[in-house]
Amino acid sequence: MQNFKTCVSIFFVLFLVLFLVKIASAMDVTLSWDNNEDASYYKVYYGIGPGDYSAETDKIDSNTHTVTGLENRQYFFAVRAFNDCGNASDFSDEVTNAIPGKVSSVVIQTCTTYEQ
Repeated sequence: MQNFKTCVSIFFVLFLVLFLVKIASAMDVTLSWDNNEDASYYKVYYGIGPGDYSAETDKIDSNTHTVTGLENRQYFFAVRAFNDCGNASDFSDEVTNAIPGKVSSVVIQTCTTYEQ
């Protein structure tokens, strides 16, 4: 019985260490871009490959946003502006956090034309 308790204790400690390492490895990236006067809201799109955005944010009402809880790796980001009718601009120029875990802010220029 004592060996079982020791094994469970070791397992729990290893689990806790791995959990804390996972938390410590999460990173946040803060993005900002020029305001678009025609925009009602923005969305940030991001993913792990250039032009391959597997995730997007909810509506953002300002020209800055922090994407939180990212794995400590390189990501690619772009922004789209949306008007009152829900029409979207083209994607902004793509940016990346080129040095994973080191970049805290990048600037994105939004497009001013909307798709019909």
